Amino acid sequence: MANRTLKRYGLEGVAKALIAIGLLLVLLSWALGAYYFGITGKLALFIAPLVFTLVSILLLLIIRYRYTLF
Repeated sequence: MANRTLKRYGLEGVAKALIAIGLLLVLLSWALGAYYFGITGKLALFIAPLVFTLVSILLLLIIRYRYTLF
């Protein structure tokens, strides 16, 4: 039972589109943070894009290695 291999399925087109939209939103959050940093000069505006980026990386890693993890 332990030597059994799982068949890996690729992501569907809708899932790939949602991942692309999510990455575009992360890029948009960095652009907005940089824009408002130029206006206000507050470095704290980069906290939200950093958190969004870390969460996105974590979710993408879980999606990529879902068969290995579970």
